[in-house]
Amino acid sequence: SEQYAVNLWHIFQESFSNIEKYANAKTVTLSVSISDDTLTLDIADDGDGFDLETAELGRGYGLPNIKDRAERLEGMLLIESAVGQGTRLKVLVPMGYQATRPWPSDASNNLAEGEQMPSDTPTKVLMVDDHEIVRKGLVMLISRQEDLVVAGEAGAAAEAVQKARELSPDVVVLDIRMPDGSEVEACRDIRAENPDVKVLMLTSYSD
Repeated sequence: SEQYAVNLWHIFQESFSNIEKYANAKTVTLSVSISDDTLTLDIADDGDGFDLETAELGRGYGLPNIKDRAERLEGMLLIESAVGQGTRLKVLVPMGYQATRPWPSDASNNLAEGEQMPSDTPTKVLMVDDHEIVRKGLVMLISRQEDLVVAGEAGAAAEAVQKARELSPDVVVLDIRMPDGSEVEACRDIRAENPDVKVLMLTSYSD
């Protein structure tokens, strides 16, 4: 089902994002296998690793999100890690999983950039993140909500200001660290030109 596929995609996305940010890994391996009606997603890295008994997995690692998505698919998450010996995640989910209710169609959420919307349509969101895989994943997630629509995307602070000027979004989701300038200045510029727009700062940093 679509819900099955999307949850697997986000598990993959979150895992690789965590490895990139925290693991200091040189090599990452990904394998997918099916046996006895169970799909196994196996992700391993040769990075720093951590002590499973002492690590605060709820802060920064994103593992609770992965565990939650696995459990939504009636599956489980297995973690193997040790300091200096890398980390291995195994997500096991049943192939026979069926969504209890369908996700809303996103047929009406394909608004072209600059297209005007009636006042009773979903909230328009401008998604800003320089990390493309994170941005695309969030765009996919937002586009499946009945009350939200992705009006556009940007990968840099200056581009965010320009897109906000062109698209007049209701909400800007803005990565808190951008490569080409201050996200705070970008927020100020966006709000100065359109005081009605709401800006949601997005970060994976626990502080």
